[in-house]
Amino acid sequence: MRRWRIVALVLILWPLGLSWPGYARNAAHAQSTMPGVDEFASALVQLTTRVWKGQRVSWPDAAERPSAAMVRRSLWRPLAVHVVPSLEEREKCDSVAALHALETAYDLLTKEGWSAPVWDTLGGAADFDLYLSAAASEDVAVFADRAAHYSFLDETSAFAVIRADLDPERLLPCVVDAYAQAMLLGQDPAEAVSWRRATAAWLAWRITGQFGCTSDVAVQQQQPWRAWTSHQGYSGNEGHGGGALMLALASSQYRDEHGIFFRELWQLARQRTWEGSGLRGAPDLWMALHRVLEWSEQRLTDVVADFAVDRFFLGSHGFPLRRASLLAGKESAHVPFVTVARSALPVHLPPVDPPLEPYGSSYVVVDLRKNVDEPDPTAKERRLRIWLRGEYGVEWGLSAVRLDSDGRELGRLDAPPRKGVPRSFLPVELSEPTSFVLVVATNLSSRIPDADEIDENVRAARLIVDLESD
Repeated sequence: MRRWRIVALVLILWPLGLSWPGYARNAAHAQSTMPGVDEFASALVQLTTRVWKGQRVSWPDAAERPSAAMVRRSLWRPLAVHVVPSLEEREKCDSVAALHALETAYDLLTKEGWSAPVWDTLGGAADFDLYLSAAASEDVAVFADRAAHYSFLDETSAFAVIRADLDPERLLPCVVDAYAQAMLLGQDPAEAVSWRRATAAWLAWRITGQFGCTSDVAVQQQQPWRAWTSHQGYSGNEGHGGGALMLALASSQYRDEHGIFFRELWQLARQRTWEGSGLRGAPDLWMALHRVLEWSEQRLTDVVADFAVDRFFLGSHGFPLRRASLLAGKESAHVPFVTVARSALPVHLPPVDPPLEPYGSSYVVVDLRKNVDEPDPTAKERRLRIWLRGEYGVEWGLSAVRLDSDGRELGRLDAPPRKGVPRSFLPVELSEPTSFVLVVATNLSSRIPDADEIDENVRAARLIVDLESD
């Protein structure tokens, strides 16, 4: 009787797949291979799962680390300096000074709330690794290791390599630059190289007074038609000197002494890629800046137009330096401009050459003095009329600044950009002290810039200036 009960139990459980473990696996396999079941399940998952359809960028290429001959580790901080040069070149390499500079960068940026680089053990310990190499082809280079998949947001570990024979006076800004680049690469590997290098150069300037290791903002000043940040290599522009200068202008203008605004802007631009290959390319820093300004009821294009005017007063061109500390020691760091004498008015200026990249500007100074050496004491009320005629496809910014005989600002006037209309007009009322009028034309583009891509919104414009007497 007991035997029949066992047989009956097996017969009941057999169809359910519970009688024999092997059969249960085979039954499950048979069900999964039924025609159309897998396709139906995949389609159901795709219908209910969010799919990113925006811009994608590639993960940074992983690089092989140099073989170090000697390692010097910090006692109290997760930092290490690896010495790569050969024996005969090792005497030129001051690893102690490099480690001290690295500790300085770590302490100051950590104090201001910046996160340390993503940790790894590829250098022998859970430290950030800086390599001093005599064979380095660049003064500073930063490389990714591997993705930090344990993080909720996209992150990667990274290391930095600097030249072992750097001038001792350049060692601190170069080390700060390298550390900051590695920190930013780890936090947001999808951000454009130009923004990463620009932010690192700006951080180095705040700490050392120099704009990083390789960023020459004087070149950006001498070529104001370039974009503030751009795709690397676009038009021969490294694309980060202008970004560093813009960050310095913004932090100075808004009195952000500790860099809190741009630190949080980097956090706002971070993202998580939950599916597919590559990384989500949005939001980026330009998009984050646009949205933050929008929340504060400002326009990104208005802020850019203000920066275009402010940069005119940074270099030595006969006018007072309102923010000389930004470019201390760079006497040639001034924007080129065209001077128009009052006797030449009215004047039709030729189109700007080269054309303006997005957020690039051109400058004209109208000299209203009768004599070059002194202002006109008998000047009556007049109106300076300024017309801008630009190419289609972008918005145009037009600003006029009245200056006294010493070049000090007396007043500023902006023409509102007109969407779809590449023309602007400004009537500038002149009072007796006005000796000069600075006219700035800016390409405000047709969209928010994207430093990951080459921007085709490059346009030319021309100015017409006339003096209307009472």
